[in-house]
Amino acid sequence: MSARPRLRLGFLTHVTGGDDATEAYASTLRVFETAEALGYDTGWVAQHHLSATYGRLPSTLPFLAAAAQRTEHIHLGTGLVTLPFEDPLRLAEDAVVVDRLSGGRLELGVGAGVPAHLEPHVFRAFGRDPERQRQHAAEVLEALLRALDGDPVEPDGAVLQPPAGTLRDRVWHSTSSSAGAEAIGRRGLGLLLARRAIGAGIPTPQAQEPVVDAYVQALPAGTSPRVGVSRAVLPLLGDPDDDREVANIVRRYVQPYLSSGEFPPGRTTEEYLDLSFIATGPPAAVASALASDPVLPRATELMVQVHENGSLAHTLSLLETVASDVVPILQDALDRDEAPVGA
Repeated sequence: MSARPRLRLGFLTHVTGGDDATEAYASTLRVFETAEALGYDTGWVAQHHLSATYGRLPSTLPFLAAAAQRTEHIHLGTGLVTLPFEDPLRLAEDAVVVDRLSGGRLELGVGAGVPAHLEPHVFRAFGRDPERQRQHAAEVLEALLRALDGDPVEPDGAVLQPPAGTLRDRVWHSTSSSAGAEAIGRRGLGLLLARRAIGAGIPTPQAQEPVVDAYVQALPAGTSPRVGVSRAVLPLLGDPDDDREVANIVRRYVQPYLSSGEFPPGRTTEEYLDLSFIATGPPAAVASALASDPVLPRATELMVQVHENGSLAHTLSLLETVASDVVPILQDALDRDEAPVGA
């Protein structure tokens, strides 16, 4: 039996922290530099429109252009560009420029975004009809892929400049449904899975397993699966200060869900960790929790979610602990699993 391919290691940040965006951007660039030095394969940044607190980055590609100039090897991912608010040709142009500036390191993650009823003000601001969210996303995706494929973008035959090269092979799409995953698979795109299946009513891995099934079954013959799985990890090293910081991170993460009524009040930190699907504890315990996730053996990339409301020093420590103490144990456990990637 051939050896299982090494699980790629990425991180995902929502670009939080600091009292203003300048500080958040500078800190996140430090995260990219440190992650590259630690051997991470990819750094992913989330997009949030009109957000003054959680999620400070509305324009992912300009940020990644800056990250490209501060790094040499790490791949640079958009996790993700929200398609309903984009012009497909402009998106293709910006993406190609970042890919050229980075030496072919862009991983272009796209999607329809969170349900429109959760962000109605954003749809109003962009003049988009929330009732057409998924239809508009599908239309933008179709035009984006045509441009990246080198098809004419206007009747006289003009094509995308500069050409996209191999960028089309590094396009990813996020979904939470089997029908969406089937469409992604048919196109040969990568599949991005969120850290938490919000509103599913069942554990996240259980909700995501049929999504992976649908994706793999729909891939064209000879196309290798690309499955990026986001998971939140908070390894503990027994330091009281570290424990307190983790408790504060959980508290700040949980508060919006308490306010919305999705989380019940009065639970312990441990219970909120379970509800949030955050793997925590000593590094070996975190690795064991990840290895027991039935979706992870089918992933090609683990995207650990970091830099969420904690200090920069704590984030950098988390990155190092995950790379040095968690992933080697996880990789050994996956290597003992006989199921091939994507099966």
